[in-house]
Amino acid sequence: MGQPKALLPWGGVPLVRHQADLLTAQPAIDEVLVVVGSLQNEVRHALQGTPARIVVNPLYREGRATSLAAGARALRDTCETPGVLEGASLAPSPGGEGWGEGSSGHPPPGD
Repeated sequence: MGQPKALLPWGGVPLVRHQADLLTAQPAIDEVLVVVGSLQNEVRHALQGTPARIVVNPLYREGRATSLAAGARALRDTCETPGVLEGASLAPSPGGEGWGEGSSGHPPPGD
């Protein structure tokens, strides 16, 4: 692939942007956190203009659990039900009908 999955094009934007757009469009979701380790600048650039909040995990080299811990520490006290979406996973579509475009595992046409 040559680059992290989160930065691969999906529907004309990096996958992480596609996910953030879908999640922030959900009325039941109050806040979207994106935990980053390596390639922070690239992910920040991909998320410009979204309300997603970036959380930096300086311990990312020590494993995925450190990213989960960094995200948990960054949650607001008012968070009742946190959810986790793996960076390379697809988010549910805004209408709630299954998964986002290209859910067959292949990018939508034009990518």
